[in-house]
Amino acid sequence: MTRRAPVAERITRLVSDRISTAVGARLPALVVVTGIDGAGKTTQAKLLARHLRERGLDVRYEHAIGPNTRPVRALKDRVAGRFLDREATLARDGDTGSGGERLVGGLFLARGLWQAWAGLVTNVGADVVVADRYLYDDLVRVAWRYGYDVERLATLCRLAPEPDLLVRLVSPSDVAWERETDGRTTLTEHAAKNACYDRLFGHLAERYEIHPIDTDAHDVRDTHETVRERVDEKLRLNGMAPLHGGSR
Repeated sequence: MTRRAPVAERITRLVSDRISTAVGARLPALVVVTGIDGAGKTTQAKLLARHLRERGLDVRYEHAIGPNTRPVRALKDRVAGRFLDREATLARDGDTGSGGERLVGGLFLARGLWQAWAGLVTNVGADVVVADRYLYDDLVRVAWRYGYDVERLATLCRLAPEPDLLVRLVSPSDVAWERETDGRTTLTEHAAKNACYDRLFGHLAERYEIHPIDTDAHDVRDTHETVRERVDEKLRLNGMAPLHGGSR
């Protein structure tokens, strides 16, 4: 007897189908690049988007840190640094895991779910969306900074569109921290965040096919080759084989 999908998953599929019907076009394939800060998400996501465009696909790159509109980007440029400094101070003082500060974590969760859907809905008709970060990165953030339970957070993934391909870039904390450090996190804090990624993806491995790539063991070019091969194979399986020469 076939086990029925959880209610949240059935709702997510129903919403996707209704959106596609309403706009008269299919939702794009979703490729997610996720992982610890300093593992190379942005570099690999941009390289992948360029590769797929060169193969003749309509590709949209989404950097999933809030709505990517011009006013929001301007606002982030003005306030993000101060917010992150304040968040880091509160975390070191042990004040992010209670009261109103946990509400901020809840806002990150709402933002992550909203962005997961917005990244697809606003790109209806495209072939592929390459997401540089996704809901998973928000889940890790609220577990790491705001003390939310990772196992419970993992269940929220059922409310978001499921990626067609999920690439997790991994790297030892000492290496990744050196690559990305901006002075806001200590190596110990970075290692704690990396451990949150391990716990989250440990839970998600029961449901998703996750493609981990160690960017410490492979340079940028080799990592890109591996990502590209896995994406091209997935698109072929979905009947969307990227073609040389810019035609489809």
